[in-house]
Amino acid sequence: MHSENPALKEQYKKTIFSIVMKTKLDKDLGIDLFDEEKLTREVIKKIHQYAHSIEQEKITSGLYTLGMPYSPEKIKETAGLMAIDPLSFSMAGMDVARGKIRADQIKDLHFFEENYKEKAFKIIDQILSGKKTPEAYLDQTDMNSLKTAFHKNRKFVEALRTYKDTLHAIQGYKSGLEQSPVNELNTVINFFSGGYVSPSSGGDAITNPGAIPTGRNMFSIDVEMTPTPEAWEVGVKLAKETINRKVEKTGMFPKKIAITLWGGEFIRSKGVELAMIFYFLGVEPVRSARGQIVDVRLIPAKELKRPRIDVVVQTSGQFRDIAASRIFLINRAVDLASDADDAPGSINHVREGTLLAEKVMKQKGISPLDARAFSRARVFGPVDGNYGTGIMGLVEAGDRWQNNEEIADRYLKNMGAIYTKEHWGYYKPGIFEGALQQTDTVVHKRSSNVWGPLSLDHVYEFMGGISATVRQVTGNDPDAYFTTCTTGIMQWFRAHKRPYGQRPAPAYFIRFLDIKI
Repeated sequence: MHSENPALKEQYKKTIFSIVMKTKLDKDLGIDLFDEEKLTREVIKKIHQYAHSIEQEKITSGLYTLGMPYSPEKIKETAGLMAIDPLSFSMAGMDVARGKIRADQIKDLHFFEENYKEKAFKIIDQILSGKKTPEAYLDQTDMNSLKTAFHKNRKFVEALRTYKDTLHAIQGYKSGLEQSPVNELNTVINFFSGGYVSPSSGGDAITNPGAIPTGRNMFSIDVEMTPTPEAWEVGVKLAKETINRKVEKTGMFPKKIAITLWGGEFIRSKGVELAMIFYFLGVEPVRSARGQIVDVRLIPAKELKRPRIDVVVQTSGQFRDIAASRIFLINRAVDLASDADDAPGSINHVREGTLLAEKVMKQKGISPLDARAFSRARVFGPVDGNYGTGIMGLVEAGDRWQNNEEIADRYLKNMGAIYTKEHWGYYKPGIFEGALQQTDTVVHKRSSNVWGPLSLDHVYEFMGGISATVRQVTGNDPDAYFTTCTTGIMQWFRAHKRPYGQRPAPAYFIRFLDIKI
């Protein structure tokens, strides 16, 4: 509510303060509110933005049973969620291109919801109910610009194309959801009869509408193409925002970032996490004529304009199994960054990390020769070909552990296998501890609408496990961040229907969340 009346404004302030204290929103936002005087206009704006981000978050409404039809209400709701982001953002994009609004206004969630999201929901409702057709929302003058080989305002054309394609896809989303249960049961019968099952990409329907209708033979990803050009752009932006958040909080660049690689997240985002790792290290992909990433090369220090940031990577068993070639690329990137011949005065935390890891390994009884060989190991994962950290059972059985040190010790022993070309899945006490030195930041990416930080136990297993282990090994309490891009990145990519590399990355689909483990 907005008011110019001083007495009414003061009462609103009291109400806001009471609600914030009651719901503990100040803790979520890391704001110290001892009294109402701390509730400045800037703080209220921050709380307002946060409330809108919660309101607009997509959450699941229950488990699905194979072959069971959705209710008409759920079909309508899901189809709407599949269309809302590309539709509303493309509408805003057209207005930015026309000069009607500034690009930074899109980041104001209240402004965006009031001017675009509510309007987009009404459009979706009208189309799904059959009251209006997609053509009713298309301006013929605008549509003529799509037929022109060259247009002076390409950003407008890009947004218009996404807008048009999404409008025409809405009814298809609905029919695809309606067809899915029947397709699934027919496919099961066909499969057991030895019939052919047509392929399709899989995943969360809201992120990837191409997965609808279901009941097909799902494939995941062409690993050799990752990170795709779009994933590289998004990953670089996420990496920069991570670095900026750390600098804002501490006044210093991060020295070493622990980041998790999950198979499902990797598939959904086409390698955004890889792009983040490469950019932290200060390297970039080298693509073949077919678009495959066959190598990496250094980004010059003068272009990077910041220190090279070290990494330690924890891989899940699934990522290890489907993307071994990407692990080799990470190792190659670490070698390049560690050996980088940057200009005098340049800071290279990767080289620092390599030297410190070698020193710590020697202190832990590893021979000088082995310590030198293992000092560049940065990718660690489950031992003995396993698929988990081994701490879930321990954590969930509260009577089997007394302190966090026991959790960290279990994590070290179960996730301390190194993954390099010469030593695949090799475990030796002390190597992981050496690699964890100087870790001051933990990052976990999510790109799915079907799980959240509190709804999936694997989050505390990996993110909580590595945070506790860093504290145990280094004595430092790392900052923990979720980088999230859950509102339809791949849907946006597909809407343009052009070869990879010719589409700008949708930076507005990125969110950022700082947490404490």
